[in-house]
Amino acid sequence: MNRQTLADVLQSTNQTGSYTLATVLEGAEAGSQLLLRDGDALWQTQSAELLQRQLAVLQACTATGFLILEGQRVFAERFGAVPQLVVCGGGHVAAALVKQAKLLGMPVLAIDDREEFAQQLRAAGADTVLCAPFAQALQDVPGGAETYFAVLTRSHAFDLDCLTRILQKPAAYVGMMGSRGRAALVRRQLLENGLDSQRIDALCAPIGLAIGAQTAAEIALSILAQIVQVKNARPQTEGYPVALLDAMVQAEKARTPAVLATIVARHGSTPRDVGAKMLILPDGSTVGSVGGGIMEYRTRQAAAEMLAGHTAAVLPIRMCPARRPHFGLTSHVGRWMYFAGSGPLLSTRHQRRVFAPSSQKTAQNSVIRFVQAAKIAAGREKFLAFYRAGCILKPYRVCTTSRGFIPASQAVPHRFMF
Repeated sequence: MNRQTLADVLQSTNQTGSYTLATVLEGAEAGSQLLLRDGDALWQTQSAELLQRQLAVLQACTATGFLILEGQRVFAERFGAVPQLVVCGGGHVAAALVKQAKLLGMPVLAIDDREEFAQQLRAAGADTVLCAPFAQALQDVPGGAETYFAVLTRSHAFDLDCLTRILQKPAAYVGMMGSRGRAALVRRQLLENGLDSQRIDALCAPIGLAIGAQTAAEIALSILAQIVQVKNARPQTEGYPVALLDAMVQAEKARTPAVLATIVARHGSTPRDVGAKMLILPDGSTVGSVGGGIMEYRTRQAAAEMLAGHTAAVLPIRMCPARRPHFGLTSHVGRWMYFAGSGPLLSTRHQRRVFAPSSQKTAQNSVIRFVQAAKIAAGREKFLAFYRAGCILKPYRVCTTSRGFIPASQAVPHRFMF
């Protein structure tokens, strides 16, 4: 049971079913893991006695989060199979949908009964293409809790054939392209054929979000956006995407040490949610993402320390500095305020952005920060052009009234210049 790695097990089972991965975060068994699939123990590390003793608690876990087991913190991650997109149809919208789905890393199975259109689906990047009548091909598609069906066929009869079989399979999402009238007709015929009314009511038809899409690419975007909306609303993490899992298996086969970083908790606004993962290799290359920017920079630093011999740990990472410059207008008369000069450095909205520091040193730091913000707002090349022309930020002593602050032309320069 312990000879295989976690990645080997997940890859061999094709990530079918519902999973719970429990990881001990502290104590003598920190780092030990236990994997459950549909409530049954599937894999564990060598030292997982704590998790084995608390198996009933883990089996009752229904959401990702922290558990306290025998006084130790345990992170329980709930995830499902790798999301798979099944596209029925081979027209221009179907080809565009396949291309965009592959950009998101989704495995795609596409079906069309015409060889020339099946070839277009292969060229678009579909992982598997079945060239056969729709009803026959769908017999070989089992469906599942993470299977997303998009019916984009060329006629009403083929839509009905596809949906008659799809709605008898487990699925996370079923959508059909067509007008409202066509959708109403298909729903009525499906009811007459004896299919489950709840499954018919859940059918997304017309398919896609209402974004005013017109071109094939825009329609595909609206479809994929609706699929992502449904996928991300599910009470589970993203699990182990195919690219990440392949990289983990490859690193294991090459006996390359690696660090897998996982977000176990978040506070406030962050780019990625709990369960997001990034694999860091010794050469600094990564697979996956935990948010980019300072988040990933500090994660790489921590991973480098772990690769150098440090033990695994739970690390808090701040996404932003503790102190920020204060923006906005003030009504206090006679305070020191610093704002952009009258040159065309920034737009009018940015020219009226005011600092109210409490000291000259704070003022200097504030202006430096404002210059940095100006570079971002105006663009580096434009900023340098204005800087060379002399349109730079200068501090002034100004008096404000209830109507705002006096014009720069009437302001009195202070001796503190830099």
